[in-house]
Amino acid sequence: MTTVDPPAAAPSAAVNRHAPPLRRLYLVRFAFAIAWAALLFADKSHLGALGIALLVIYPLFDVAAAVMDARSSGAAGPIRGLRTNIAISAIAAVGLAVPTSAGPVLRGRVTTLTENA
Repeated sequence: MTTVDPPAAAPSAAVNRHAPPLRRLYLVRFAFAIAWAALLFADKSHLGALGIALLVIYPLFDVAAAVMDARSSGAAGPIRGLRTNIAISAIAAVGLAVPTSAGPVLRGRVTTLTENA
């Protein structure tokens, strides 16, 4: 006996409506990640103002992109994963911003401690 599989269901209208904006978002995220990595690599010899700014900007950009992704995906998307990504990226941004903003003060204390030893 021969069986025939039913044709695959057509994608829903909601999926088709969200595909182009999400595709654009993912391409922008990819381009940003490449540009970010190139700039960070170029500034690798010393962690100057550009390097510090890049370290803080990337997680902030990731938070913004994940928020846009969650809004575009709606209830049909992987909201739990995106919320986790938003939380981790926000914590990373704060965790990088606080010590780097106090960098010279902390470096001065370390230098003073090592000089006294």
